[in-house]
This record gives sequence, C-alpha cells and structure tokens, in this order.
Amino acid sequence: RSFRDLYLTGGIQFDSRSNKLDDYEEGTFNPTSVFALTAVVTTYRKIGKLVHVGMKFTTGSSSSSSVATISGLPFANVNNHAGRAGLVVGWNSTGIGAGLTFLLGEGTTTGVFYLDGAARTYAQMAGKTFYIGGTYPTSS
Repeated sequence: RSFRDLYLTGGIQFDSRSNKLDDYEEGTFNPTSVFALTAVVTTYRKIGKLVHVGMKFTTGSSSSSSVATISGLPFANVNNHAGRAGLVVGWNSTGIGAGLTFLLGEGTTTGVFYLDGAARTYAQMAGKTFYIGGTYPTSS
C-alpha cells in the first residue's frame, strides 16, 4: 500500500531504547553582531537534536581589533568540547582562500571566524559577504 499523507501524534519509535524522532521544525532566524549585517538571508531545519543552518549576509564597516562574532543562531550548540561544531564558510569576498571557518562556542548561539587556528577580528571581516552553512548538535 501507499499513503499520500501520514500524520503521527507521538513521533516515530525506531527501537526500544528511546530513540524516538519527535522533533522537527524549520524556519528563519535573525543573526546579530557588532557589525551592521545587511542582505541577511537565513534558514534552519531542526531534526531531533541536529540543526542545519544556512546564512548569507554582508558585514558593515569596523576598525575594531576585537574577535569577530555573529550571534543569534536558532539553537545553542551542545555544551561539550567533543560536540563543538565548525560551520563551513562556503564563499566569502575577503580574498581569503580555503580554511576560513565559523566555529560555534560551547553551549552558545554564537560563532567566531577562524583562519589557520587564529580568531579573526572585526576589522579583518568588515565589509565582506559570507555564505555559511552546516550542521551542529544541540541539547534542546
């Protein structure tokens, strides 16, 4: 038999070990930063305790030597070092080649730009366009 639509009120139970898929949602979110972010386009999809995000934004100007962060991801990253996630910077207009990463903090909704093991500053990331995406674990 085939089904056109299937509606379940209690989730899907895969086995007897409480591996139940009972959480799915998708939408958009509003990242924030010291930068004035423009041309912001975001999406997220949460399936169980995994969150997949996609972001496109342009950063405003800054001469600050503080570490460049973007906050406001839809769910906090899991709060343990083993689960710490780095999202892929798929394209950017910085002129930096491969290796630029957006590393999420433990238990936060904030990420930091890193290149070759060093955090980047607001001045280094100012006035650029970024496409960032990836999947990270959450405890919620």
